[in-house]
Amino acid sequence: MEDLNILILEDVTADAELIESALKKGKFAFDSKRVKTKKEFQQALKTFRPDLILADFDMLEFKSDTDTLEITDLKVPNTPFIVVSGESEELKARKILNGEIADYVLKDKLSKLPQVVRKALDSAKVHQKKVVSENALQESHDRLNEILSVAELVTWEWRIAENVVKFGNGLTGALGYEVEQNGFDFAQIKKIIHLDDKPEMLESLKAHIDGTAPVYSSEYRVRHKNGIWVWVSDKGKVTKTHENGKPTVVSGILKVTTASMEPGYATQLKGKGREKPWILLDTVYKTVPVAFTVLDHDFYIISANKVLSQLTGLPQADNVGKRFKDVVPEIARKSETFLRRVIKSGRPIFNFEIKGRTPVSENKIRHFLISFYPLKSPDYQIIGVAINDITTLKLAEAARFESEMRLHQLEENINAVVWMIEAGTNKLQYISSSCEKFWGLTIANLYDDPFSFLENVHPDEQEYVEEYMIKLLNSDKPGQFEIEFRIITRDKGIRWLSGRGFAIPDKSGGIKSYGGLMQDITKRKLAQMELEDSQNMLLETQKIVRLGSFKWTISENKVIWSDQLFRIFGYQPGQISTSIASYLRLSFSEDRKLLKKTINRSIVKKEGFELEHRIVLPDGLIRIVDLIVKVILGNDGVPVQLIGWVQDITDRKQAEEVAQRFGRILDSSLNELYIFKEDTMSFIQASKSALQNLGYSLEELKQLTPVDIQIGIDRDKMAEWISLLKSGEEEGIVFEGVNRRKDGSDYPIEARLQYLRSETPPVFLAEISDISQRRKAQEARYEGQEMERKRIAMEIHDGIGQMLIAIKQRVLNLDFKQVEKAELEEKIEEIDKILSMTIEEVRRTSNNLAPIVLKKMGIEDAIEMLCNQTAKISNIKILFDHKGPKIRASENILLAIYRILQEAMNNIVKHSGASQAKVQFFQDEKNISLIIADNGKGFDINGNIRKGSNGLSNMRERATLVNGFFYIETAENSGTYIKVDVPFESND
Repeated sequence: MEDLNILILEDVTADAELIESALKKGKFAFDSKRVKTKKEFQQALKTFRPDLILADFDMLEFKSDTDTLEITDLKVPNTPFIVVSGESEELKARKILNGEIADYVLKDKLSKLPQVVRKALDSAKVHQKKVVSENALQESHDRLNEILSVAELVTWEWRIAENVVKFGNGLTGALGYEVEQNGFDFAQIKKIIHLDDKPEMLESLKAHIDGTAPVYSSEYRVRHKNGIWVWVSDKGKVTKTHENGKPTVVSGILKVTTASMEPGYATQLKGKGREKPWILLDTVYKTVPVAFTVLDHDFYIISANKVLSQLTGLPQADNVGKRFKDVVPEIARKSETFLRRVIKSGRPIFNFEIKGRTPVSENKIRHFLISFYPLKSPDYQIIGVAINDITTLKLAEAARFESEMRLHQLEENINAVVWMIEAGTNKLQYISSSCEKFWGLTIANLYDDPFSFLENVHPDEQEYVEEYMIKLLNSDKPGQFEIEFRIITRDKGIRWLSGRGFAIPDKSGGIKSYGGLMQDITKRKLAQMELEDSQNMLLETQKIVRLGSFKWTISENKVIWSDQLFRIFGYQPGQISTSIASYLRLSFSEDRKLLKKTINRSIVKKEGFELEHRIVLPDGLIRIVDLIVKVILGNDGVPVQLIGWVQDITDRKQAEEVAQRFGRILDSSLNELYIFKEDTMSFIQASKSALQNLGYSLEELKQLTPVDIQIGIDRDKMAEWISLLKSGEEEGIVFEGVNRRKDGSDYPIEARLQYLRSETPPVFLAEISDISQRRKAQEARYEGQEMERKRIAMEIHDGIGQMLIAIKQRVLNLDFKQVEKAELEEKIEEIDKILSMTIEEVRRTSNNLAPIVLKKMGIEDAIEMLCNQTAKISNIKILFDHKGPKIRASENILLAIYRILQEAMNNIVKHSGASQAKVQFFQDEKNISLIIADNGKGFDINGNIRKGSNGLSNMRERATLVNGFFYIETAENSGTYIKVDVPFESND
């Protein structure tokens, strides 16, 4: 227990200490505060907030017009107040009997104080719970009144002995009559019921009272206070009986459904281009609250009421003579099928719901409930059309009565769940007990988690229902939301529910809560499917293009085929008899047994199926169809119908077979094929050889991108290539690189990247060849070449060069005395020049074969010297730019870079026609990079590759041998740009 805050009003310190001591002996944990004056008392009430007040009797009345007890009630109501005093029984008579204090204890009997305190605290708790319960009950009644007000439901109670009917507050809003405190005489009620409907209504009520009907239910017309006849749906149940078992009270709910039409008039109307007298029905009303019009058999308007003008935007008279589709195009288009059906069958169609725009509300979708009535004229058939705008209808809610018992009985009667949730917090404020029957969940479960009912919603519709609830609970304007969905009951059955939710506004116009009604409409749904199955089948067929259908009524063994189904089997509609036996006979012989077994099993298990099978056309051609069957159950749960849809999928199956064959061919290819997305670059598909070489499964590969398996290619480089391909600047990008397997091992590749913009959505295709064997052969070849060159260079340098130098020395040491001086000098000068040239040539040749300058001068100076030499012999201005410190790398890397530059310089001199070139050489944290660019004439790189350019191939191969990346960008008349990136490896 938490510590109590105890305020002690005592001006004698010793007495206060005795009180505290008595409390401690009683095992109370508390914080106390002592006050002696009125000012201190008032201040303590503000800051201390006591759970209990103990006061000396002399402190009860201060010298002012406000005594202590009044101040306490003002500041901390319901706080226990105990007097501790030396006064006698007079105190009890004066105060306790007036109920102003909880109890009292005499100071000479403080041992009783703990007992008195516990009693006072317990009484305070009970009182507090009572207050909470009363507030909750009042709030519950307030919420119920709000639900009844918004939903326009009228509750009633008929006291049979008194013959008095009492109505709830909804009577005025629904029918216009003021609520009488003492109720209405039942005879008064019967006077406002339509004469044609009264006998059936009274008979239904009598049947329930007599016990021959479980509930009272009737639909009839009632005269509104304004004189208009309106249709109501009335349901009730006996809620009280006498000791002898006879009913004494019947309770129920009355709901206004639709307005009927007042007796009208007869008039003469004109159609477009024709004049005929039409005697309209007596049921055409001047003040009908729905749009009503009469059409001739060509759908021209021959009569219209004022409400139709609210949809068309035309004066009432201007609607007459126009075609229905010219004044309300969307409504007319969606109604045409039903208008023709009414003309053909002569039977009405009621309450067909559509949505669309009207000329008055072009930018807003509205919902309508439309009924079509066949009417007969002297000359030919006409049609009455009633259009009810239901967009702004308020939601119907189940109501509950003042008594919880009556509310429970009423909820059972209407078979619905009523709920209310607080706006902002989504906290459940109220839910009727019938939720346990609907959801199989306790009320406590739903109060803990209002959304737990989703667990019982059919899996196919859980997301749909959740979205509906989220939309409802996020609405910021009053209005209604409607939904129909299925639930799975405790016994694993399926029931249909209709839900209506609405926002309840507060006085300021904001939303303070959301309410709703869930009603079991399973019987209605089954009836609709049974009565309107042909319409449902048509709607389903329209969803799937080129689809035949059939309906088999099992009890009658009657089968109806659609025209398209005849055509699928190669016959004209009606050319052959329709039956399940005919269907089996036209199926391929090897498929018949399985087909028949599947149909029988679906009936036994009461579940639909989908099956692909073959059929044989009259000319012997075999086609493949996809059969989808749905089982319709009757009210007793027994299958009554099978509805089937049949689609010819021969072309699709053939295409799938071709695709599978092509896939098998691709999988057998030695090249690796990858497809990846254009936005995220994540892999979508890969060939069998690709997965085998990399060691990933397809699911693992889908989590990666090309950058994840490519060494030396970062996301920026890949993004640059993707941009070039998507813009159309490049049709394909070819490069060599290194792939890394799942186990961490690497292998060299040659790749071609393409953008497949014809696909939906567009994707990238990478075709990769494993060039490991080719690379090994190249490495062996180049290693042999380099060794041979080194050997030749050594021989030339150390052999021929030294010999020529020795000859030169011997010549210089000749005895010149025997030769004329002038002649000798001439010969010596000539020999010297020849020998010097020979030595220079030997050195140059040696350097070409194995550039010793790399070791002696370093790669930077060697490159600069090569640039200078090339510029000198070609008259091309060559700029050399080196950034950063001296580069130190393995001999193989430096030699490869030098050879690539030699090849590039050779190509610039021989082929480019450039006047200027630039060479950049630098190193970053990852790579050693060489860039060579010229302003020459460029060339067609794709054509060059097809011709097999040795220069480009040599440069690419040299870069690949050292795990480098070689990239070239060029086009005719656009110069050439070459970049080489080699992963850095120090020779330290």
